[in-house]
Amino acid sequence: MDTNLLRNRNPNVRLGPFDGRVGCLTQVHGETYLVTTNAAYIPELPDISKNHVVYFHRDTRFGLDDPTLWPQQYSSFYCQLAAIPRRETCPELAPMWYTPIPDDHECVSSITRGIGRLSLARYVEVRDLFLPLRARVDRYLRSLPLHQSPHPLFVELNKSLEYGLTRLESLPLTFDQMCFTLTGVQRNFLELTALLDFLTIYKPRIDLLDAAEIYSVNEKCIGAFTTDPRIAQELFRAKLPFWFVRPLHLFANENILGVVPLTAPPSWLLQLQVTTQTDILGLKPIYTGASTTEKIHAMHALLRATSFYRDIFDSSESLGTSSMIPPTGSVRSSTISNRFAPYQAPAADGGATSLIGKKKKGGPKGPKKMDRDPYAPLQAQEMPDYIPVWSVALRCVDRTATTRPLKPGSRDKCFTLPEPALFASAEDPVRRCKFLHHWRHVRDAILYLLTLGKWTPLTNQQWRDILEGLIEPRGHVNSRTGKRSIGLAAILEPLIIAGHLDQSQLAVLPVPPENIPQYTINEFRRSIWEVAEINFRYELSALDRRASGQERFEDVRMCFPGGQLECVPLALATRGFASVSREDRLRYFIRLGTLMLDWGNTDVARPRFIDPERLGKPEEEFSEGEQRLLEDCVARYYTLSFYEYFGRAAVLPMRLSAGDLAGDEGN
Repeated sequence: MDTNLLRNRNPNVRLGPFDGRVGCLTQVHGETYLVTTNAAYIPELPDISKNHVVYFHRDTRFGLDDPTLWPQQYSSFYCQLAAIPRRETCPELAPMWYTPIPDDHECVSSITRGIGRLSLARYVEVRDLFLPLRARVDRYLRSLPLHQSPHPLFVELNKSLEYGLTRLESLPLTFDQMCFTLTGVQRNFLELTALLDFLTIYKPRIDLLDAAEIYSVNEKCIGAFTTDPRIAQELFRAKLPFWFVRPLHLFANENILGVVPLTAPPSWLLQLQVTTQTDILGLKPIYTGASTTEKIHAMHALLRATSFYRDIFDSSESLGTSSMIPPTGSVRSSTISNRFAPYQAPAADGGATSLIGKKKKGGPKGPKKMDRDPYAPLQAQEMPDYIPVWSVALRCVDRTATTRPLKPGSRDKCFTLPEPALFASAEDPVRRCKFLHHWRHVRDAILYLLTLGKWTPLTNQQWRDILEGLIEPRGHVNSRTGKRSIGLAAILEPLIIAGHLDQSQLAVLPVPPENIPQYTINEFRRSIWEVAEINFRYELSALDRRASGQERFEDVRMCFPGGQLECVPLALATRGFASVSREDRLRYFIRLGTLMLDWGNTDVARPRFIDPERLGKPEEEFSEGEQRLLEDCVARYYTLSFYEYFGRAAVLPMRLSAGDLAGDEGN
C-alpha cells in the first residue's frame, strides 16, 4: 500500500474538505488510518474504544476527555464543542482555564478552617469576562424571531453559568468544592461562548450553500475529530478546525500539502491521569463507552448533581447527625420562650392556660412583659424595609384557624436560620451587637451545612442560645432548658467530624463584651436581610412540597432571582419580590402563583384570582390594578397556607434600600 501522502501534492489548487493542509498516518486498533486537516497541526486522537473510561480528575476536570482542554470526536447534539476557544491561542480568556491554588481560598471565619470563598481578585477576573458574555446573550435572545425558543443547550448553559457565579460569590465552600464550582463556571462559560459563536457565526456559514468557499480556518477554536465526510464538509464550510479520520486504503486523490507528526498532549494534562479518582466529593469514574454525546452528557449531569435540596423541615428524612435533632417535644409551644413564641393562643374562660391547654402552677408572678407579635412588623431601625403586600398579608392571618397537628419530633415551629427579629428585638444595644457578632462567627459554618443538606431547623430558643455564644448544653437533661438546649458543639458536630472545625476554636465564644464591635445600622440590615431571605426560600420550598405533594425544587427556585435557595448575594435585595419595578415583581408573583395552582392538599381556599387562564396570559397584558390584586392574593394565600401547615408566622421577604447597599456612611 502506497503510504506517500504527498503524491498528489499541488499547492496551486484550492483545497477542499477532504484535502489536507497537513496530514499524517496513525494506528487505531491495529489498523492504519489517514488524518487530514484544514489546520496546521494534528492533535493526538482521543480514545473512542467501547471500554474507554472517563475519570473525574484531581483538578476537577477530565483530562484528555475534557472538551475545554483537548479536541473531541464531533457530536451533532453538542455541536458547540468544535467552537470552544483554544487555550493556547486565547490568552485574553486565561482565567477560564486557571486552576486555583490554596492561596486563592480565603477563609474569613475564625471558627472554621478549610471553609471559605474564592479570593476576590480571582472572582473579579472571572466575573469581568462573564459580563460581556451576558450582554451578548441578551442581544442574541432579543434577536430571535417571536415565538422562536433558543437552543435548549443555550438555556441550560446560561442558567448553570449564572448559578455557578452566584455560588462562588455567596457560599462558603471547602477548597475542593470551590475548585469544582469554579471549574463548572469555566466550563459553562467556554461552552456557552462556543454555542453562541456556533449559532451566530458558524451555523450560518454551513447553511449558506451558495457562498464562495474560501480556504481559511479559525485556529482560535479547539476543533473536532470526525470520521463522517458530511461533518467534514460542514466544518470546512464553517471554517472550524477539524481532523478527518479514515482508513488509509481510502486514500485516493486527496491533495495533502505537508506531513506532520501527531501533537502530543502537554505533560501537565497527562500527569493528571495517574491521580486517585475518588478524592473529590467521593466520585467514581463517570462514564464508560465510546459515545462523545453520552460522555459530555455525563459531565454536565455531574455538575448539576452537586446542587442538593431537600425539605429540611421533614423529620422523616435522614439528617446525617442525630445530635442535631431537637429533642422530641422541644418544639412544642410550651417549651418555647413566651417572648418569642410563634403565636399566643387565646386564654380559656376561667383562668390562664399555657399553649398546650394545661393550667399554670403557682401564684401570680407580677406584671408580664409584653410579648412581641410575630405577625406584626418589628419597629426597629436595624430591620430592613418590610414589603407592604407581604406584611399586610401576614398581619391578616386568622390565628384562630385550625392548624395541622404536630407530629412527634416535628420541626415545623423551628427556623432554618434565626428568626430575623431576634437580631433587633433585644432592648440592650450591646446585646444586639453581641447577637450579630456571634452570628458572623458561625454563619459560614451553618450555611456550609445547609448547602450540604445536613442542617436541621432550630427553635427560637436554640437560635438565641447560638447568638448568645453558648457552647455547651444548659440545664438538667430532663428540664425544659436541657431539652431545648443543644449547644454549639453539637450543632456543628458534622464540621468537627469532617475536620473543618477544631472544637477548641469554639472557646472564643461567647466573645467578651469589651471585644464586641459596634455594628452600624447598615451592617445589621444587610445581615438580617440575608437571614430573612434564606428563611423565606426554604420555607416556601417546604410548604410547596406539602401543599402540592410534589418534589419540584427546580420549579420552586425559579420563583427567586438567581434561581437558588441558599445563594442570596446582596445584589438581589432589590429584585424579585423586593423589586420596586412592577415588571420585575410581576414575573415572580406569576411563577409563585403558578405553583399554587397545584396546592391541592391545603384546606385554605385558593383565591379565584389565582387561576390558570390569568396566570398564563402575557405579562404585558396585566394592568396595574390586576397586578396589585394578584400580589395581594398570592401573599395572603401563602401566609394562610403556611400557618395551616406550620402553625406559626412565616418569615417573609424584605427589601434593602439603595442606602443600605451603598455603604455605612452616616451610621
